[in-house]
Amino acid sequence: MNKQLVLNTIVFSAATLSLLLGIVVLIGWHTKTVMLIQLLPTLVPMQYNTALGFILCGIALYFVSKNSLLMGTITGGIAGIIGFLTLIQYIFGTDIGLDELFITHYITVETSHPGRMAPNTAICFSLFAVACILYTLNIRKIQLSGVLTTIIFSLGFTALIGYLIDIKIAYSWGKYTQMAVHTAVGFMLLGIGFTALSWLREFAYNDQAAVKIPPLMTGYAVALAIALFFIDLNLPLGVAAAVIYILLVLYSWFIPSHQATYILALVASTLLIFGYFFSQPGSPTWIVVINRCLAFMAIWVTAYLLIKIKLKEVELKARNHELEQFAYIASHDLQEPLRTIMSYSELITTRYNKILDETGKKSLDFIAQSSNHMSMLIKGLLDYSRIGFNKKPSLVNCNTLLESIQDDLHPVIQIASATLEVSELPTIKGYPAELQMLFESLISNAIKFRRHSVQPKVKVFAYKENNCWKFIVQDNGIGIEDNVKNKIFVIFQRLHKRNEYEGIGIGLACCKKVVDLHKGQIWVDSNPDKGSSFSFTIPN
Repeated sequence: MNKQLVLNTIVFSAATLSLLLGIVVLIGWHTKTVMLIQLLPTLVPMQYNTALGFILCGIALYFVSKNSLLMGTITGGIAGIIGFLTLIQYIFGTDIGLDELFITHYITVETSHPGRMAPNTAICFSLFAVACILYTLNIRKIQLSGVLTTIIFSLGFTALIGYLIDIKIAYSWGKYTQMAVHTAVGFMLLGIGFTALSWLREFAYNDQAAVKIPPLMTGYAVALAIALFFIDLNLPLGVAAAVIYILLVLYSWFIPSHQATYILALVASTLLIFGYFFSQPGSPTWIVVINRCLAFMAIWVTAYLLIKIKLKEVELKARNHELEQFAYIASHDLQEPLRTIMSYSELITTRYNKILDETGKKSLDFIAQSSNHMSMLIKGLLDYSRIGFNKKPSLVNCNTLLESIQDDLHPVIQIASATLEVSELPTIKGYPAELQMLFESLISNAIKFRRHSVQPKVKVFAYKENNCWKFIVQDNGIGIEDNVKNKIFVIFQRLHKRNEYEGIGIGLACCKKVVDLHKGQIWVDSNPDKGSSFSFTIPN
């Protein structure tokens, strides 16, 4: 599935659920439906201002995702002001009448001041407002906004884990109002939603490969580390702790840098040691020590294997880049000596044609043909190596693209008396020059590999299928045998002799590379003497 589609879905879902959460709790307060305000009679309720904050943040997230940045900043800013003023009340021990401004609170379980949201809740709303403001600025500030919202997620996640394993310090800061369970879930939603939004904005600024994920993953790593430590504290010392701390090391798989694996392994080891001193007693000391030592070994063996995989991946990427550079430079530099050979053979033919015998003329003719063929091979290799090289995708109107291709191929179509039927095609995000090469190569092949005494007919059409656009180039040509269908996309692979059909066997290899560049797939359905249908997909 396309990354942008997934991220857009996450943003919309987070905004909608946050809005609904706030509305449901407000309805609960106004209708005195306790179960909507307070999940259990012994648990703290979600305060009225907290519910109002979730409504404002949900609206803000939606507006910002639709590029209505002013409205998003205003609505998010109001939620932030409510949170900031609540913090002022806590810090200075005052009451400015904000807590019960809209309603008198009739449920005050685990509440230090009637109607006042928890301090960690107030911090989350304040951070969300700052994130909305930063999002309107440059790309570096957008990355920072993503980091802030991972902290929001971290605070919510920590509180939720605290409720699940009964560690009060995770959701209650001293004697003050506690964060409610559904408040914690709401902040997790907002954190994930805004992080996804930050990624989307980075995709808009940069190519997907250039998006910097590690800063945005910081808050989630912190949240996971705290949650695992709390779980460890809640377990007796005799229980194996390696299983939970290995999760923290495995989390580094989502961060490309191998240094991140080192850091998270160190964090896991440190928490493992702290857990030994602060966890509940439950087994003899020697069992606990062996348990922790085995956990330590498991953490670092996992970290070592992950680091080896990451370094190998970096090495493979570097080698692939070197190979692409080599192919480009080699094919470019080979053209010059080849031109010299072709020029001198042509010069000899022109000047000494009269004095050359038949063997000499045939030899020069063979040199000229071989040089031309070599030139075509080098040009094909050069074209192949250039596909996607230092280019950025853009929106491509396929209808306009096919009109241009029809103009370019008009002489070929006219000579072959071919008909080209193009249906309505979509606008997609891709590489324009490469897409032109793809369509032009498939249409040219459809005309070239035609049956004798049969008028070539080529159809190009597309339809949407599973979040992708599926394009089909269909012909009534000679078709392809089943046993060679996998060979045709290999570079320099020819199925016919050169005197039967011209070409160097690189066109379909280029087509496959172009489709791979667009994260799609290409294949052929064909029967001999019944034509072929080349299909390829481009993610929507």
